[in-house]
Amino acid sequence: MDADGSYYDYDLANEIMDQVNALRMEYGLDALLYNPKMREWTSVRAWEQTLLAGHTRPDGSVASSVGIGLTFENITILRNCTERELINIPELAARAVNNWFTSTTGHKEAMLSYASNLGAVACYTRGNSVYVVQMFSNRTLYFMDYLID
Repeated sequence: MDADGSYYDYDLANEIMDQVNALRMEYGLDALLYNPKMREWTSVRAWEQTLLAGHTRPDGSVASSVGIGLTFENITILRNCTERELINIPELAARAVNNWFTSTTGHKEAMLSYASNLGAVACYTRGNSVYVVQMFSNRTLYFMDYLID
C-alpha cells in the first residue's frame, strides 16, 4: 500500500483476466496466456492513469512504448466505488469487462482479437476509483520470457 492508501489489487486483476478468457472461449478463441513482464507493464500503465487518463502516456508517448511487442490496450476507470463494491471482486471485475464489451471504440475487438495470445491486467485502486488496464500481444511466450532477466 502506498503512503496515500493506494494499492494494486491483484485479486481483481486475476478475476478480470479469468472473465476475459471465459468470454474469449465463448467466442471460440483460445484463452490469453499470462506473462509476468506484461503484468509489470500494465501496472505502470494503471498507475499512469491516475496522472493522465487515456492511451497517451504522461510523457506524451504512445501506450505501447511501456513495453515490447504490445498490440492493444484496454483501459477503464471504475469511479465512485463503494466499500462493498471494492470487496466484491467478481462483480467489480464484471463491471470492468462489461465496460469494454459494450464499448463502441474497439475495446471489445481487442478482447476478442484472434491474433492476440498473451495478455495481462493490472488494477490500481486510489480512493474510491479503480484504474484498470489490460494489454495484449501477439508474440510468443518464448519472446516474452526472453525479456525477463
